Amino acid sequence: MEYLSVIEAAIRKKCTGQAVRNAIRAGYLDAMQIGRPYIVKANKSFNEWTPNPKSQNAGRTRLKKRKRK
Repeated sequence: MEYLSVIEAAIRKKCTGQAVRNAIRAGYLDAMQIGRPYIVKANKSFNEWTPNPKSQNAGRTRLKKRKRK
């Protein structure tokens, strides 16, 4: 069984760390909490899960607007 940090999982899925944390809280991803951070199990549910592209794109747009100011 392979375990990933939230950031490693986000990089593999090309999304944000917050999207991975939200999927953990919603029960889409199997994870264990060690202290405060989570570690994600890279299993079938991880491979099948895809982040919502509409949400990801909206987050990137907000970030670009902040950087312009």
